[in-house]
Amino acid sequence: MPIVDAVEFKGGDTKTIVTIIDDDKPGSIAFEDTKPIKAIASEGKAEIKIIRKNGSDGTVTVDYETIQLDKSLHTATAGVDYEDAKGTLTFK
Repeated sequence: MPIVDAVEFKGGDTKTIVTIIDDDKPGSIAFEDTKPIKAIASEGKAEIKIIRKNGSDGTVTVDYETIQLDKSLHTATAGVDYEDAKGTLTFK
């Protein structure tokens, strides 16, 4: 059996506040940046960060896909302005 040394505290009572964060739920998935994401075509790539917040219980998956919004001249065109992408993000 291990021996545990006694610890003696001198002085008055000590108090502290402990905050327990409830993370026993799966949470939600969101874009990290809440402002509209703008990509500059000449830069060649755009970084879009996805985060899991307000929980961490269990594995969560999110399916994603890039789509062309419309056929106007001011809309990025798949295969010309960006590569089609489709997949699943997994948060463990």
